[in-house]
Amino acid sequence: MSFSLWLVSDKNDQKEIPSIYQMPEEQAVGKLIEDNRLIEASQELLEIYPPLEELDDDIIDDSPWASSPEITAHWIHLAISFSKVEMVFENAGAIFEKYSLIGYDPQNYKIYG
Repeated sequence: MSFSLWLVSDKNDQKEIPSIYQMPEEQAVGKLIEDNRLIEASQELLEIYPPLEELDDDIIDDSPWASSPEITAHWIHLAISFSKVEMVFENAGAIFEKYSLIGYDPQNYKIYG
């Protein structure tokens, strides 16, 4: 199990985000605004926490990822190991704020941003 965090552009209507999250991917793409800030933010995030595919076996347990981030121009989906959620929020929160991203926690139906 992991903690899911879905990041989208602040150009989207926050009230619609939970229902869009539930849609099939091809429908969600049509509802969300494409924003290059997502790509820029993900590049900064991956400098701090590289994707699992880039890590050596001896340091992979130090990664916060339960699986590597899913990155598109419409959203970033993070699957974070529960034990590393606080660490990611502390270190990556400034990146999310810098790029004015909205975070959605589908486990607790909570919107950040």
